[in-house]
Amino acid sequence: MEKTTHDEAELPEPSEIEDMESGVAPDETPQPARKFQRVRRRRSKWTLLTGGIFVVLLVVGYTRIVPPLPRGWQLLAALFDSLLAGLVVHFAFAEYGRRLKRIKMPRIAGKKIHPKKPGTLAGWAAVAAVFVLWMTPLAPVRVDYITAADLLAEFTAEVTQATLIQPHERLAVLQRPIPPRSAVDAARDIPDDADSFRLALREMANGRFQNAREYLDEAVPQGEVTEAMIRRARPLIDLYDGKYQRAAGGYEKALAAEPKDFHLACQTAAALTHAASTTEDFGKAEKLAEDLRSRAAEGSEKMTATNLLAAIYICQGKLQAARGLWADPDQEATKTPQGGTLNNQGVLNANLANYDVAEIKFRDAISAWRERWSDSWRWNKVDVEIHVGPGVLNQGVGLYDVGKYNDAEDKLRSVLEEKFDGLPENHSAKGVAAAALAMLYFEQGRLEMVEPLIGQASKRFDIKNTETHTLATRFLSARLAAARGRFVTAMLFYSSLLSEVSDRLSSSHPFAADVRHQMAMVLLLQAADDSAAGDSTGAADRLKNAAQQCDQAIKIVESYSISPSLRAGHWAADRVRITLARVLVAQNKSIDASKELKKAEKSLTKALGKDHLALADLLAAQAEAKTGTNRRANIARLGMYEQAIEAYIQALGKEHGEAHPTVARWRYQLARNQFSLEKYAEAKSSLDDAVNIQEEKQPRHPHYADSLRLRAQVLRKIDADDSTANDDERLAIEVFKKHEEDEVDSEQGN
Repeated sequence: MEKTTHDEAELPEPSEIEDMESGVAPDETPQPARKFQRVRRRRSKWTLLTGGIFVVLLVVGYTRIVPPLPRGWQLLAALFDSLLAGLVVHFAFAEYGRRLKRIKMPRIAGKKIHPKKPGTLAGWAAVAAVFVLWMTPLAPVRVDYITAADLLAEFTAEVTQATLIQPHERLAVLQRPIPPRSAVDAARDIPDDADSFRLALREMANGRFQNAREYLDEAVPQGEVTEAMIRRARPLIDLYDGKYQRAAGGYEKALAAEPKDFHLACQTAAALTHAASTTEDFGKAEKLAEDLRSRAAEGSEKMTATNLLAAIYICQGKLQAARGLWADPDQEATKTPQGGTLNNQGVLNANLANYDVAEIKFRDAISAWRERWSDSWRWNKVDVEIHVGPGVLNQGVGLYDVGKYNDAEDKLRSVLEEKFDGLPENHSAKGVAAAALAMLYFEQGRLEMVEPLIGQASKRFDIKNTETHTLATRFLSARLAAARGRFVTAMLFYSSLLSEVSDRLSSSHPFAADVRHQMAMVLLLQAADDSAAGDSTGAADRLKNAAQQCDQAIKIVESYSISPSLRAGHWAADRVRITLARVLVAQNKSIDASKELKKAEKSLTKALGKDHLALADLLAAQAEAKTGTNRRANIARLGMYEQAIEAYIQALGKEHGEAHPTVARWRYQLARNQFSLEKYAEAKSSLDDAVNIQEEKQPRHPHYADSLRLRAQVLRKIDADDSTANDDERLAIEVFKKHEEDEVDSEQGN
């Protein structure tokens, strides 16, 4: 008997293979496999159906029956066609893939390699291959690239938004325009072989402005690209690049060639406002905007012109004129305001100290911008955030001004800490947020956090192109210098600011009132230095100058007050009156000081909440104005200072209030009265608190020296042999000497 191997014994005959495939056992009569045949016919039908549709779509696409589609629709078509191709391959494998099992595959480690689901794998491979085909120039349906005219219109629409932001509670500037993300996305699809004009727009969209200028230099009028479009694109590139002076000049030339074009005139007025460095520059922008409004058609043109003119008025501090534009109930902009108009109305009301209305306007503006995104497929969400971010910023500045510091900090930090997509790192809104947050921290007495934020703001501001923005940071730098005892440096800052505000904006601008008020406060401190040095004449001159600065500041604030019902600007004038009262007390005019304080008290209690710092300051000033040296007067002053300190801590919170330099100074004044009442232990406790604060935050300030001297006297009253009293006196002399050295260095350095 012939011996066979194990493999040969198990090898089936070809007829047996066919029987196994048909589901019939060997040596049995084959029966019709109806179920298998039905499945096979169904698979064959789906293969033919999907394959036919796929072929028809390719034919329709390549014969150009379907016109080019926008990028979004073309992507949807590509996805559909790719999935269809995958289904064709999947069904084909389900029907014919059984034959793959007969194909001899290589062995790896003695095992045959066969995919478990070859149809699925091949289907996904077909999806990927067809989708890649659609992304190439060989795509059956091409992308409909936006026309040059439409793309230019997308970019220019942002310029006429005229959205205001506030770098300071008394300043407003136009937000720097940012290329809309919808236009950026459209420009990104422009191929490398496009004409020079389209390439210039693409480079501008991507922030490569110099490349954009070079392409534009090569652009020539051809096809849909006209000479007018090239002429308009030049200043547009400069405007987005922050080169405002060049942009304004370019727009003026373009407008001279097309003087009747409404939208070009709007862009020119906006560019002139961005570039304005003198009152004459603002005058040109204002005149052009007034002409635009007078000839604008009812509807969107009237709304655009009205909002633009109002924004120019607000930038110049002409608050009454701006309010008048929106006061007419027949105005289209009043009936159906858009996000930009609502935002600017909020800025106006915030400047007029009408905060309840301002908060409503800011909320409505943010809602309007977000609704515009949800209702318009052309607006990208990033475009919304570009406008919502500055709106939230304005909310924060208003909340800070009214004394709601925690809420204000949340708003300002949300803008500064990248919570709004689309705002470039160097965008003016981020710089403004840094400056406003620094001002808030200054009010809270967190001086160590102020200077770094000023640095952040300065890095985000282009000093050569956005000078108005930097007024806020320089103003804060002056306040910080004064808080650290560098009075000469602070006065140099304020004098420079006052001159610049008068030249750039107006001598009656609301911001000028704030500068004059701070100048008066520094002059009061310098007068105290002169008195300590025995220079009574110098002290008298400084006090006279301080009183004049206060009078002028009050006049400015009252000039933009609208009506008592609005309380517009009244409380800002009252804060100046508090400083004026202190000046009058230093001039030994306590009766006049009391009159000023009564005026301030009447308005402040109505205009502001009980927790505002201004009311705490009023209590302290009333204590200073209290005359008399007898026990009753000292007890009265003692109670006033205690109330002032408690109110200040209540307004700022315990954490920041108890460590505030102003509270330290009032504790010194409290200790003086406690010393007069022979309450030495209480006086020492008050002075210990004051010294601890001033040692950390004002180590070279004369107020620190005052506290040390008074504590030395108190210590000797408690214990005549206390050696620490001598230490305090020596340290007081050193502090005052360092302060004088700083003042001399500042004078010599400037």
